[in-house]
Amino acid sequence: MVSRSVKVPPITLEQNLRYDVLDNTYITKVALWRTEIGDLARSDSFIPQIKMLPWDDEAHFSVQLIHTELSATMESDREKIIWKGTNLEAHFFDVNGFDEGIGSFEFEIVLPHKPSTNLINFSIQSQGLRFLFQPPLTAGEIADGHERPDSVVGSYAVYYTKKGDFTRSGGQNYKAGKVCHIFRPTAFDSSPVPNEVVCDLNITGNTMTITVSQTFLDNAIYPVHVDPTFGYEVIGGSLTTMENVLRGNVDAPATSGTLTMLTAYIRSTTIDQEVSGGLYEGNITGALIQTGDEVIATGDNVARWVDLPFTVQPDIVGGVGVAIIAFGDSGAGSFVISYDAGDPSDVSIAEASAYPAFPDPLAAVDEDRLHSIFATYDEPPPPDGVNLPEYGQLRTAIGEPPVYGATILRS
Repeated sequence: MVSRSVKVPPITLEQNLRYDVLDNTYITKVALWRTEIGDLARSDSFIPQIKMLPWDDEAHFSVQLIHTELSATMESDREKIIWKGTNLEAHFFDVNGFDEGIGSFEFEIVLPHKPSTNLINFSIQSQGLRFLFQPPLTAGEIADGHERPDSVVGSYAVYYTKKGDFTRSGGQNYKAGKVCHIFRPTAFDSSPVPNEVVCDLNITGNTMTITVSQTFLDNAIYPVHVDPTFGYEVIGGSLTTMENVLRGNVDAPATSGTLTMLTAYIRSTTIDQEVSGGLYEGNITGALIQTGDEVIATGDNVARWVDLPFTVQPDIVGGVGVAIIAFGDSGAGSFVISYDAGDPSDVSIAEASAYPAFPDPLAAVDEDRLHSIFATYDEPPPPDGVNLPEYGQLRTAIGEPPVYGATILRS
């Protein structure tokens, strides 16, 4: 990769609402978490790179275009930041703002003429993150009613190693630990009615590669646009039924406490339906520990977080795995929960049972998924004579989360 000194142009009035500029880097003002366009480590020039820094830079990842341009220029208009070389251009802009679940950021590559290769390569640097490939649904999953949008097939869900909401003790809200979703790119040309093709996306080690169909490039009207999109998504990109099915994940809380509530991201399409939470021992054959209260999920076809409280609140032991479960009734339409495909380290729960009969013990199947479900619990008070802030600082120093009444299990 070759870099030359390229200064950023003056920021426009419209962009001033979105970005600050520091050392040839644009920094978002209102993103779900800070996003940098450029590289602050290269204060002398603009680098075609996007960097996401969730949770005050506790985790981060950057994606930088690999190129051989000997020179480049910079432009900006009211919506886009544009780096322009001879054979490649990079256009940076947001789509639908920066709101969670709605907004996204485009790192669009423009090919002004036919390239010498159909591969577009980026370097990736990350801290504490997993990039989880989302494959096509199997025939069995389709038959079981799973949903995975075309833009998610062949994409990557990006997850942090930490999960949980620690805001009540002054910490971060990691939610399910999901940072964003890198959607599968498309390419389109400049024909009056643009021709379009879906590209392949691959992340291996520290390299992200987009493969554009060679046939498409051979016949395209240039310039061609290729649009990798980074969505501010913190919920799963796929859906599966929870009607008469227990869905959840196994995880181990960092500390001991008392479970007060589960929360799941679910959608009921046509009628109000009942749903309950459950807590099991931490494996696919675990014994039932406690069931939660029945809750009505509104049948308005709107996906949302739904709280599943426990009147009888069981204790949880730090470091001991438990299975957190959402279990739905059947009815007209569909009743679904969000999830992402995980890897073999992710233990998920799937077991059919007629609602509201929680099986005891489980005889579940592990499908290596990350369901959008989490648990909230109350921790015991600090030791006598130690106030809450001091205890929180002590626990942080020894590597334990300083959490009181915090969400600690999110999968």
